[in-house]
Amino acid sequence: MSDPVIKEIPIRINGPPLLMVQQPTVNKYSTISQTRLKPASGVLEMDIPTDTSRFYDESKASKWGGTNYQTLKGVLVDGNGYYVGRVSEGELHLSPVTKTCQLRPSFKYIDEMKARKQQREKELNKQLDDQVMSEDKKKAHVVQMTAKSTNENALRLGGALVSKKLEDEEDWVVYEYKRSVQ
Repeated sequence: MSDPVIKEIPIRINGPPLLMVQQPTVNKYSTISQTRLKPASGVLEMDIPTDTSRFYDESKASKWGGTNYQTLKGVLVDGNGYYVGRVSEGELHLSPVTKTCQLRPSFKYIDEMKARKQQREKELNKQLDDQVMSEDKKKAHVVQMTAKSTNENALRLGGALVSKKLEDEEDWVVYEYKRSVQ
């Protein structure tokens, strides 16, 4: 005994290719102020304005550089055969999902603050070294250089380091974000 067919619906695969983005901290009322993509490395970032009406501490925000938005970051991966569908006029219309991306909060402002602090410390140490080292203590040093041939034993960057290097060298492409789900 099998279940009877109640209704047959024609299926049309004719929609535009889509990018499916999962945003765990974003709800349907959230706005996105900016979307950036590094196409070659597949890195995606979205800036979401911070809701300052609840659970917001102005003193901590100023301590961290006065950020008034949260950045979500992720990497695009293949859609693996996913489709998005909608029923219209009795037909099921499917659009292929070409890429998916799971966004997570990015704390790049902390990394930037740390880098600025290290740069300031480096400059101060250089100034102190210059003051301590007098002209009579400066000596000429003989530097001997040798060239090594490249061979199979040369150090290479691993997969993650290559990806990070590619990401760092690539420029952002800014896109306009349009919400399609009501």
